[in-house]
Amino acid sequence: MNICFKFFFIVVSFWILYQNSDTNFKKKTTKITHEVKVHHPGKGINNIEQVQLIEIQNNKGLSIEFYMDVKSVICLENVCKVIPVRVYWNNLGHYLKYELNEGATLEKYEADLFEKEDYIKLHAILLNENSPFKNVQVDEILKVPDESHNEVDAVSGATALDLNEEDTVKGAALTCYTLWHWTHGDIQSIIRNITGLSCRSKDFKSFLKDDDVKLKLFSIEQLVATNFYKKDLTETVIKETIKNPTLTKATINYLENASKKIYLSASLRLLKKVSNSQKILVLNSLLNTKKEISKSYLDELSNEATGLNSFQEVSLFLNLMKIKNPDSKKVVQNVFPLLKQDFLIGRNVYWFLKDQNLNQEEIVILNEYQKKHKNEL
Repeated sequence: MNICFKFFFIVVSFWILYQNSDTNFKKKTTKITHEVKVHHPGKGINNIEQVQLIEIQNNKGLSIEFYMDVKSVICLENVCKVIPVRVYWNNLGHYLKYELNEGATLEKYEADLFEKEDYIKLHAILLNENSPFKNVQVDEILKVPDESHNEVDAVSGATALDLNEEDTVKGAALTCYTLWHWTHGDIQSIIRNITGLSCRSKDFKSFLKDDDVKLKLFSIEQLVATNFYKKDLTETVIKETIKNPTLTKATINYLENASKKIYLSASLRLLKKVSNSQKILVLNSLLNTKKEISKSYLDELSNEATGLNSFQEVSLFLNLMKIKNPDSKKVVQNVFPLLKQDFLIGRNVYWFLKDQNLNQEEIVILNEYQKKHKNEL
C-alpha cells in the first residue's frame, strides 16, 4: 500500500511539474498578429498585398522572432502547384528558416518533386542577401522556347537567366525567385520597425554595446525612426561610434535629426576623436546641414585643422570655412600650418588664404610660398 501510494505521489508530482513547466513556457512568449501591406515585385509594380505577420515577444515585451505564411510560387499561367510556406525571421528582419506543412512538397518543372538536397539548397539561397534574384524581373524567368512545341513556360528548369548552379534549384527558378522576394522584400523593414517599437531605452543601450555591428546599426536606425534622443543614449551612440568607424554614417544621420545643440556638440566631439575617414563624413555633414552654425563654433572647430591629414579632409574643411565662416582671423591662424603638408594640400590652402584678409606677416609667408612653388601653382 505504501509502495502504491509513493508511486502515485511521484506520478502526480511529475504531472504537476510538467503542467507548471508548460504554463511557464507559454508565459515566456506572446504571439501578436500584425496586418501589414507588402509589395512583391513578381505581382506587378502597383500590386500591394495585405498579409498577416506573426510577432513573437518574450515575457519582457521585446520582439524576438517573426513568421509569415506565403505562397510558394507566383503562378503566371495557373499551372503551378502552389503550397503555403512558413518563413521565419529574427527580430532584425534576417531570414532564419522556412517550414512546410507535414506531407507537403515543393514541385519543380513537369511535376518533378523537390529532393532532399533541393530543400537544403533553397535554404542556402534564401540566406543569401545578395542573391542574383535581387535584380531579376519575373518575366526573365522564362523557359527557353521548346523547338518541338514552340512554347514558353514560366515554371521550367531552363530560363532566360544565366544563373550559376548554386544560385537556383534547377527546374524551380520561379519558386526560388518568389520565396527570395517574400523573404527579403518590404517585410524586413516592417519587422525592424515593429521590433524598434518594442524596445525600451535599456534595450537600445544593450544593442549599442553588443559586439554585433548589425545590432548597433539597428539600434541607431530605430533611434532615428522613433525620434529618441535621451541623453544617455545619445552619449552611448557617440562613444560607440568613436570606437567603431562602421557606425559613422548611421550616427551622422541620427545626429542630423537631433536638435541643433546635440548635433553641433556631437559633431565637434567626433571630429576631435575619430579616424580620417570618419572626419570626412562629419565635415561633409557640417558643410551641407541646414542648421545654422555660429562663427564662434566654426572658429572653435578650426582648432582641429592641424589634425586633418588627407586632401579630401582639408578640401571639405576649407569649403566649410569659405562658405560659412569667411574672413575669420582664427581660421587663418589655424590654417597656415597646413601649408607645410604635402604639396596638393598646401596648394589648396594657398588659394584659400589668397582670398582672406591677411596681416602683413601672413602676406609675407604666403608670398614666400608663392615664390617657392611659382611654377606649380
